[in-house]
Amino acid sequence: MSYFHVAPARRFHRGQVMPIVALALLVLVAFAGLALDGVHLYLVRRQAQNASDAAALAGGKWLIAGGGILNAPPSGSTSPPVSAAHDLAGVNGFATQPPGSTTGRAVLARISTCG
Repeated sequence: MSYFHVAPARRFHRGQVMPIVALALLVLVAFAGLALDGVHLYLVRRQAQNASDAAALAGGKWLIAGGGILNAPPSGSTSPPVSAAHDLAGVNGFATQPPGSTTGRAVLARISTCG
């Protein structure tokens, strides 16, 4: 004659799935947040690079049209090439300060013409 042994109810093991699911959900949300921050950082960097490239091209276009001569250093000049670069940077959402003002930031652009 064989008897089946029935295990006692496991009262202390009930509900263990909830903390595991909560922890997994927390980790999932954290990784999703990091992914969104990374994508946003990449997009803003790309927009800034595009605006910088467009401003440099606008200034270069004015330099070529004017014979490639810039009478003063670009940082303090109000010449058409520098103004065109500032204007186009502003159009692309990156407001620049007029020459001579200080903001604590510096934007450098090197334009060279092959002659």
